[in-house]
Parts: sequence; C-alpha cells; structure tokens
Amino acid sequence: MYEDAGYNDIRKSLDYHHWNKHDSLILTTMISTFFIWGVVLSIAPLITTWPFIPKYFDEYIILSSPSGLLSGNFLLGYISDRYGRKKLFLLTVFLTSAGLLAIALIKNPYLIILSVFTAEFGLGGDETISLSYLSELIPLKYRGAVLVETSNVANVSIVVMAAIFLFIPDSVYADKLSLLIIAISGFFISLIARLKLKESIRWDYLNKNTEKQRVKINFSNSIKFLSLSFIAITIVVGFAFSSLVLGPFEFPQYSSLIIFGSTLGGTLTGLIGGIYIGKSRRKIV
Repeated sequence: MYEDAGYNDIRKSLDYHHWNKHDSLILTTMISTFFIWGVVLSIAPLITTWPFIPKYFDEYIILSSPSGLLSGNFLLGYISDRYGRKKLFLLTVFLTSAGLLAIALIKNPYLIILSVFTAEFGLGGDETISLSYLSELIPLKYRGAVLVETSNVANVSIVVMAAIFLFIPDSVYADKLSLLIIAISGFFISLIARLKLKESIRWDYLNKNTEKQRVKINFSNSIKFLSLSFIAITIVVGFAFSSLVLGPFEFPQYSSLIIFGSTLGGTLTGLIGGIYIGKSRRKIV
C-alpha cells in the first residue's frame, strides 16, 4: 500500500462508493471490448478453413495472433502507465476495428496475417489497460466478479464465432458478414462509451505525485509477481495454446469443433468462478 494520506483517501472513496452511472458506462465499454477480443482470439485458426487460404499460410496466420497479443500487452500496457488509460483506450479501439475490417474485406493471405496481428496488437494492449482500469475504479464489493465476468465475455464471443463456423460450414460470406457486423457495431459502441469515460483517478494522482509512491520491489512482492506469472503461463499453455493454436494446427479440419467445445467449458467455468470470487474476501492493496 502507498504510504500517502492523499492516495489512501482516494483509494477509500473509490473502493467503497456505491455503484453509479460511470461504473455502468465502464462495464458497457469493457463488455463490448472483451466480446471483440474473443472474436479476434478465435478468428486466426478459424479463417484457415477458408478455401482461398493456401495451407502453407496456416501456421503464419495462427502465429500472428499470439505474437500480436504479446506485443500489445507489453508495449501498449507500458505506454498506458506513462501517458494514461483513456488516451490508449481510443487508440486500441481504432487498431482493433481496423484489423477486423481488413480481415472481413480482403482475401490476400499476406494482408490477412498483417490484419490479424494488428487486431491482436490493439486488443493485447486493450486487455492490459481494461483490467487495470477496472481494478482502479470499480467498487471493491463488485470488483472481483466484474473482473472475472467481464474477461469471460471473451470466451462467450469465441463460442459464438466457433458456432458460426461450425454450424454454417463452407460459408465465407456468412463468416465475413459476421466479422463486418461485429467490427462496425463494436467499434461504435466502444468509441461512444470511451469518449465519455474519465481518466483513472488513481493513475492521475500517482502520475502527478510520483515522488510519493512507496511501493518497492522486495521479496514479498517478487513472490506475488512470480505466483501470478506462473498462473498466467499455466492458463495460456494449458487452455489458450492447446485450444486456439495446437489443436487447430494439428487437426485443422476440426478447428471449429475444438474451439467451440473447449471454450464452452471455459465459459461455464468462468461464470461459476465469477460468482464465487464476487463473494470472496480479498486483501486491499
């Protein structure tokens, strides 16, 4: 915890305030964002089933998704810590929507690889910023449930996209039309909501009072960081990699089924987990 009375007053006012319209606005934009993120996560392996994509492009298309996500996580997350959450929110929604629109409108495999990377790069940064923003502003009473259930919306959208590819097979037109609708509607919903969002009060205070920050790297903080890192690695390798990369790469003819079945299970687990975490006690930091 920061040893600063001003910051602690801000923290208490944010942690214990009643749910208000701004919280609902935050939730709306995050739900729309994570829904689009799920679409982008699933689209790379799914579009390898399109007949105009040469088979030797499959591995590059699939790999462009995690590489874009990882790049966005590191770079845009770092930039948001330097320049603020709201400014990056507007950039990421433009990058993501541009990538999705390009995937929906073009057939060139090289440009599709670039478009998948661009969309994932935008959402990789958006994921980091969104989770930070939710943690900084949502009341403590609802924070755990909101973080889990909002993230779980990505799983819901993966299930939806996999279902479209699974139950409407060999219909590139339907696939591209779905992407086009999601890209345009998601862009306008996110953009309108984000223009009304305020800058994170916590970030703004600490940015203006950097000399008052008291968090230091010590053994306890290092253990917490490593624990969370190993959990994240386990999740990515155990679920995301096997479902969205390895499975579709090894069994491309079953891509839609693999993604649909595995993510449906993750969606139901996330729903139950969000309810449990929402009722659990957490330490205040």
